[in-house]
Amino acid sequence: MKKIIFYFIFFIFLLLLIFTMRYYTFKLFPSVDPGVFMYVGELITENNIPYKDVWDHKPPMIYFLNAFLFKFLPKESKTIAVFECFWIFITAIIIFLFSKLIFNSKTSFYTTILFVIVVSNLSFTKSYGKTETYQLLPAVISIFFLFLSFKKIRSSLLFFSGIFASLSFLFKQTGIFILLPLILGIFYYYRNYNLIYKLKCFLFFFLVFSIPLLLIFTYFFIKNSFSDFISQVFLYNFSYIQIINKPMLINITNSYLFKRPILLICAISGLIIFTSNLISKKENNTYYTTGFIILIWLFAELLSLSASKRYYPNYFIQLLPPLIFLSGFLFKTFITKSNFFIQLVSVLIIFIISGATSNMEYSLRFDMKNKNYIKINNNNYTGPDYETINWIFNNTQETDKIYFWGSDARINFVTKRKSPTKYIYIYPLINYKYATKKDFDIFYNDFIKNKPKFIVDSIGFFENNVDSEAAKRFMRRLSEFGFDNAISVYFVDILNFIDKNYYFYDKINEWKVFKLKN
Repeated sequence: MKKIIFYFIFFIFLLLLIFTMRYYTFKLFPSVDPGVFMYVGELITENNIPYKDVWDHKPPMIYFLNAFLFKFLPKESKTIAVFECFWIFITAIIIFLFSKLIFNSKTSFYTTILFVIVVSNLSFTKSYGKTETYQLLPAVISIFFLFLSFKKIRSSLLFFSGIFASLSFLFKQTGIFILLPLILGIFYYYRNYNLIYKLKCFLFFFLVFSIPLLLIFTYFFIKNSFSDFISQVFLYNFSYIQIINKPMLINITNSYLFKRPILLICAISGLIIFTSNLISKKENNTYYTTGFIILIWLFAELLSLSASKRYYPNYFIQLLPPLIFLSGFLFKTFITKSNFFIQLVSVLIIFIISGATSNMEYSLRFDMKNKNYIKINNNNYTGPDYETINWIFNNTQETDKIYFWGSDARINFVTKRKSPTKYIYIYPLINYKYATKKDFDIFYNDFIKNKPKFIVDSIGFFENNVDSEAAKRFMRRLSEFGFDNAISVYFVDILNFIDKNYYFYDKINEWKVFKLKN
């Protein structure tokens, strides 16, 4: 009974820690990608079909999750920010159970606390609502059930590994790399069984893995959007990863992992201890097998990073679980060789070095430091988009359509002003390695039909006279980022339409606003 009460208090502490570190996100406007996910989720609740009626290139789980939340809760960013705290909390519980399974109870407290203070820090994740944060839970659950199937000697538990591995992939394409530690783990643990049994295990796993995929494929096929789904989620991303290709080493050293290196220090120390025990043969085979699968998991995540060729800070979130479990080798050794007082002091040191204490202070003092709030549904919001959103509320009606010539669909979501076209941001049309005449025709026809009241140029595409020469100069600048440097002939009709029907109206900081002529 005492143990249950202790666990209960510990989990309440974790939940409070997450909410304290994330409290200020409840008042922040969404950032670029999460804003798109929220907007698409909102459109789904209005009977729109992703990919067919609205363009984006992420797998569909994030849209369906947001749509589910918006079906029952307010359609605003606070809903997502609060829900994500609970998502992190559930992930932390799985991390705890996983660590308890492969190490021991005391070690699981350390690994779980380290996980929570790292993943709850927006210096690492950069924003709430990211697919990388949501991908963690199904990925960790899939590996957890792999180990549990070995522990219980029940291959039927691979059912859950397959389901959750598939869900990880459906949150983000790079989630497919979770198959590497799963497949090698199954092969290793069942190596002493006969060939027929091993084949049954593999077949069972892959059949289960395919279930969510087949359901998704069937849904989009029935909705007559299967080709759009394939084009945007897969074909576009093959062209997308060819641009802005920077060395991973440079980007990882600029990430939170190096700026606040406590996780790397713990993981590297754990790896050293594991290697030392491997050489001296101090532990049993289960210990070494656990370490090898964790290392394969880490290798798979590094491989997925290199495959994406884009090393944004939030992309490194996927390294978090294997690094946490590598740290478990350090914590397990440390606990056996230290008393309670030293362990308590070490936890406090981890809090300070990780930036958790400064993060909590910033979060709790956020209201005092920020005065520019916009009240939406009795909730206060602020952020870098404050002036733009304030301008829209003061100069438009909710029925007005606004097109952001950039990647700012988040503002459509916040202000509830609809985009006039399925191409809610311009970049897929600028990427001529992907865009076709059909894409430009849809974009052009949407503009002709819906005639947005305002066009907001957030990327410096146009000059004040909205002429196509300015657009051509912008396209030439895009060549620095790997885009084609010649403006597509299909773009000419769109630009001519804008030239004739819009005029320079206002400026919001550096963003130019063009208004439809009467």
